[in-house]
Amino acid sequence: MSKASILAIALASGSLLMTGCATSPDSTASLADSASESQAMIQVNEFKNALDLAESKLATAKETELDWFAPRKLEAAEEALADTKEHYREFQFDPTKADNRSGLLTSQTYIEAAYESLEAFNTELESGEAIRTQAKASLADAFDYQTQLRKIDSQKYYPETTQELEGDLKELVSYIADGDVDDAIDEQPDLIKKQRALEIKTVTTIYLTDAQNRYNELKDDRISRYAPKSFEQANASLTEAKAFIATSPRETIQIEQKANAVLFSLDHCDHIADTVKQLNAMSRTDFEGYVLSYEKLLFDISQAAGTKDYRNTPIRSQGDAITAFIKAQKEGDEDLNKTIDQLKAELKLVKSNSNSAEVNSTEPDAD
Repeated sequence: MSKASILAIALASGSLLMTGCATSPDSTASLADSASESQAMIQVNEFKNALDLAESKLATAKETELDWFAPRKLEAAEEALADTKEHYREFQFDPTKADNRSGLLTSQTYIEAAYESLEAFNTELESGEAIRTQAKASLADAFDYQTQLRKIDSQKYYPETTQELEGDLKELVSYIADGDVDDAIDEQPDLIKKQRALEIKTVTTIYLTDAQNRYNELKDDRISRYAPKSFEQANASLTEAKAFIATSPRETIQIEQKANAVLFSLDHCDHIADTVKQLNAMSRTDFEGYVLSYEKLLFDISQAAGTKDYRNTPIRSQGDAITAFIKAQKEGDEDLNKTIDQLKAELKLVKSNSNSAEVNSTEPDAD
C-alpha cells in the first residue's frame, strides 16, 4: 500500500471520529443544544398564550360594539395585531428563529418585534375602551334612551328617525374621542329631547294604533250623530291614554290597560249607536216590544240571582233592586269567608297549644 493510500485512510478515519463526536447524543454539547431549544420553545409558547389572549380581547371588543364607540382605535388595534401575527409566523414552527434579527438593518429580533406590535395592540384597545367608558359616563342619559329605543324597536316603526338619532349620538361620542367632552355634554340635552319624542311616538304607535284606527273609522261614519255622549267619552279615553304615554312612556302595564279601555269605550259607543239607529227605524207600535225585551233580560237576571220578580215596578227600579240584592249577597259571602278564616286560625292555635302540652307532659321531671 502506498503512502498516499495510508494517508487517505487515516484522514477518513479521523473525519469519521470527529463526526461521531459532533452528533453524539451523549455529550455536553448536545445537552447545551437541548437546553437552548427547550428555552426557545418555552419562550414561543408564552408568546402564543399572549397572542391567544389578544385575539380573545378583540373578539369581545367587537361583540360589545367597540367599533361603534371608537372605530379608529379598533382599526389601529386590528392592524397592530396583524403585524404581530406576521412576526409570529417567522418563528411559529421553528422556535429557534425567535431570536433571529428581524431585518438586516436592525438588531431587533422577531419575537421582540412581535411583542412590540402586541403592546401596540393592547394600547390601542385600552384607549378605545377608555373612550367607551368616558362616553357612557358623560352621556349616560342619551345612552339610556338609546337602550330604550332599541328595546321597543323604534327602528321597525321609524327607521329614518332612529338612524338619524343614532348618528347624532355617535357624533357626540366622536367629540369625546377627540377630547371635546364639554362640547358633547353641552349638546346632549337637545339629543335627549329628540330621543324622548321618538320614544313617545313609538310607544303610542305600538299600543294605540288599533284604537286610533277604530276611532277614525267611527268618526268618518259620523257616529257622533247617533251617540254623541258615548263618542265624547271614547274621545276623552283616547286623549287620556295619549297624555299618559307622553308623561310615562315606560309604564307598559298601565299603558296596556288604558289602551284596552279606549277600545272598550269605542265598542260601547258603536253598540249604543246601533241601538239608537234601531230605535230611529222603529214605528211606535214596536216600542212596547222593544221595552219588554229589555225587561225580560232583567227578569232573567233576577231569577238567576235568586231574588223575586220586580216587574211590577219601573224598569229603572227593577235594575236597582236586583243590583242591591246581588251586593247584599256578596257582602254576606265575604262575611262568611271571614268567619271561616277566623275559625281556621283559632283551630290551628288550639292544635298548636295541644301539641305543646303533650310535649311538656312527656319530659322527665328534674331531680
